[in-house]
Amino acid sequence: MNGLVGLFIEVLHQKMYQMKLFTNHINFKICLLLSDDVLPRVTKK
Repeated sequence: MNGLVGLFIEVLHQKMYQMKLFTNHINFKICLLLSDDVLPRVTKK
């Protein structure tokens, strides 16, 4: 039983880590898109 819980927690940690990497990646992409798209328009006005 303990082994199962340990395994579950380990998998959960890995998933959380992957999600963190994924959200960081998405945030980075959004920042790039915003800086490419919005900033030029704002500076033109």
